[in-house]
Amino acid sequence: MMKLLSVCLIVKNEEDTLERCLESVKEIADEIIVVDTGSTDRTKEIALRYTELIYDFEWCHDFSKARNESIRRASCKWVLVIDADEYLSKDQLTKWKEFLMNEKPKKRTVYTVTIVNQYKNENLNLSITTAPVSRLFLNHQGVKYFRPIHEQLCDEQGELRHKPVNLQMYHTGYQAEIIEKQNKNKRNMTIFEGMLKSGKFIAYDYFTLGNQYVSEGDESKAIASYLKAIEMSNGATSWYPFCVMHLINLYTKSNRIDDSWKLITDELSKYHDYPEYHTTCGIHYEVFGFFAEAERFYLRAIQLSEERSARNEAAWLTSPEYGFNIPVTQLIHLYFRLNRNEEAIYWMSKLLQHNKLNAEILFRLIEWLIQHDHKENIISMLDRTYNLDDTYEATFLYRVILNTCDLELVNYYKKIRIESDQLRQNDVVELALINNDMTLISKMSDQIDKFSLSQNSWVYTTAGALIWKNKNLLNLTKAISSYDDKEGFFDLIDRLFHEEKIESQLWEPWSKELFLIAQALFRTQQFETYDNLIQLAGHPELINMLANYFYKLGLYEMAFNYYSSLHASGGLNGLSLENLGIYSMNHGNTEDGIEFLATALDHNPRVLHLYYPLIKHADSEMKQKYAQQFEDHFESYTSISFLSEAFQFGSKTSLMK
Repeated sequence: MMKLLSVCLIVKNEEDTLERCLESVKEIADEIIVVDTGSTDRTKEIALRYTELIYDFEWCHDFSKARNESIRRASCKWVLVIDADEYLSKDQLTKWKEFLMNEKPKKRTVYTVTIVNQYKNENLNLSITTAPVSRLFLNHQGVKYFRPIHEQLCDEQGELRHKPVNLQMYHTGYQAEIIEKQNKNKRNMTIFEGMLKSGKFIAYDYFTLGNQYVSEGDESKAIASYLKAIEMSNGATSWYPFCVMHLINLYTKSNRIDDSWKLITDELSKYHDYPEYHTTCGIHYEVFGFFAEAERFYLRAIQLSEERSARNEAAWLTSPEYGFNIPVTQLIHLYFRLNRNEEAIYWMSKLLQHNKLNAEILFRLIEWLIQHDHKENIISMLDRTYNLDDTYEATFLYRVILNTCDLELVNYYKKIRIESDQLRQNDVVELALINNDMTLISKMSDQIDKFSLSQNSWVYTTAGALIWKNKNLLNLTKAISSYDDKEGFFDLIDRLFHEEKIESQLWEPWSKELFLIAQALFRTQQFETYDNLIQLAGHPELINMLANYFYKLGLYEMAFNYYSSLHASGGLNGLSLENLGIYSMNHGNTEDGIEFLATALDHNPRVLHLYYPLIKHADSEMKQKYAQQFEDHFESYTSISFLSEAFQFGSKTSLMK
């Protein structure tokens, strides 16, 4: 009876990750085939612990040839191609076995699994992305790789059918280490240059070249490459929707929204039964202030993904992110903008269920709940979500809680034991402020060379210096600051320290820094020092920032106290006016809402999302005025269908209809 699974790898100097990879597949692999392209480290030694099927292959700048060498030696029913820095989860091995035993494979089909990329940064925050990859296929069917780079599985008849399956592979690492160590860009461009010289570039190669330019940050060349790929393609290939989505995202990022919308209507609409179409439409509607329409698109994307999954169909076209994470994140921001805060909190909770190591969402959720819920409810939610016996999860949770600066939560979670080398010096400063205990950091200024302080550590040390009138902390603030205008920054903190009130124009360049200090004082409930700071440096821009911060937290009474004083002095900035306008409209005061939004637009006529709410609610004369103003500033966008219908542009654009 034929054995079930051959696992195939190509490797070169993979001693840091190979053991994890091979350990993860040994239980389901009937044979492991390793093709080495020139390792000089312990790679072969590690591989020999798991297999004797190790073969040398001279590197020839062609990944397909190396991959095919490994496939050629496979003897089992199924072939799984995996990279040395990838692995399978032990919890999912049973699912893999069941699939391999029960699936009835069709000819000319390869199976697309999901790569879950988990990248840790220096703060132990975890970013998770997913990507579909076709790595599993039936052996002895003539399937092999083509193209020297970003190799593609085909057979002699051409491209194969790609069938998505609910199986995952994982990749983890520290971003800076991976990027620095692998240095892939230079290697990849060398291969591309050789292919271009050969004159054998096909549409797929332009697509992968576009991906390479994105990796290198050259977006203009990426756009040109994707356009060439689309031009040369018949649209029937598996990579085509990826190319369309990449190009839409690049157009959107570079404010070429008319081009991105045309691509959505001309190409992405062909895939309207997938969540990508609806999520992307929602983003475009939201950019222009069509909030109700955007909400419907986001909810439809989530619903569609769930329905497809329930039918055992592929729940997404290019990435599962478009079926949940992206539309949910957009909904959260949208609901907060519309003062529908309970709905925003609901979706934040749902998002954490998918990825509980999302530091940004967890922080914002806790920060909001601190102001609006009982602490025992917050603690109960966190205890249900996080395993405090897991060092990584516990450390992650404790650091997020420290950043909220809530004394009760911090004291409750003192039960989390974090090793001293995991507790950053930034954490020590925050702990000192939260507990109003200077002794915790009294020796820091003498040990600065031993500490690894984050870029914003000066915020906490400045706050401590102001609270405790401590000269050592003041000097530490100066030592760790990284501003080009150090003299101006030092003058700022010296004047704060000595409680000197000066003219507002001297504070203006440092309004952001003043806001961060005031925010730290507010979070640590050092209200006396906070009030003193406002008295000394109450520049209108600082007050606007604080008002909008309180508004964002749903502390409307505090926010509107600041807004009122700014309104009386004519000091409201664009965001404050926008918040007041949207709040007024959301609460039935349309007349005031129009006035605030109109003034906000006067501040900055290039804020796209302000036009539609004004045109929607204003009288006919004002509608015409704002439609014309939009046309004057954004003539290229008047070709966008839903804008043309809603704005009823004048004679200049009527010819375009």
